[in-house]
Parts: sequence; structure tokens; C-alpha cells
Amino acid sequence: SKLIRLIKFVYRRRATCKGILRVNIELSLQLSPRSRRNFNMSFTDTRNNSAMYKRAEQLKRWEESDTNREPAEPKNLSSRKIKFSSGCVFLAACMSADRAEVLRLLDNGADIDTVNVDGLTALH
Repeated sequence: SKLIRLIKFVYRRRATCKGILRVNIELSLQLSPRSRRNFNMSFTDTRNNSAMYKRAEQLKRWEESDTNREPAEPKNLSSRKIKFSSGCVFLAACMSADRAEVLRLLDNGADIDTVNVDGLTALH
């Protein structure tokens, strides 16, 4: 791509003014016409040249990084679900007075003596 060629070019010619001018020209070609008018082409502007070089180096490191190679989507979405213990669900059902849920949880083996972090049981 154009970006990879530009990064390689900057890496090879980073110290010469001629190289910086070429980078300015190549970067200006990638800009929109409106932005191109405001683009400074002088190579006495060391801040601009330094910023362009640093950005090119940053893009080069990104292209080589492992993060860039990872897929954009998580691998396994089903493993990201939060699962609560039966005791925690039992206490929540008791606090919300959901009688059917409490009976179902007790039938499935929920511990009636479950305590929360403050040491309170469902009877409190």
C-alpha cells in the first residue's frame, strides 16, 4: 500500500532534507485538496518534519505489532458471559421476593444457609 511504501521511504531517508521534502510531497498527495492548500512544504519547518517522521515510525511499529495482526472481533463471545453462583442468585431472588424463582433454586440444590458479604442470610 501507499502507506507502507511511505514508511519504508521515511525510514531509509530520515536524515536528508531531500528525503523530507519527498515525504512532504507524498503526504500532501494523500491529503484532501482543502488540506493540501494549508500543507507547509518548506523543509525549514523542523517541527513538521519531525512530527511526520515520528508518525511514520509509529505507523511502521503498528504494522509490525502483534496487536495489528489480531482479529477485530473477540474470538469467543460466549465465554465472556458473567455467571453467578447459585447462592448469589438465591439471595437476589429472596430480596426481590420472587417466590417461584426461590422455589426453583431450592429444588435445584441452592443452599438455604447462603450468606452475603455482610454475613446476612436470606432470612434477615
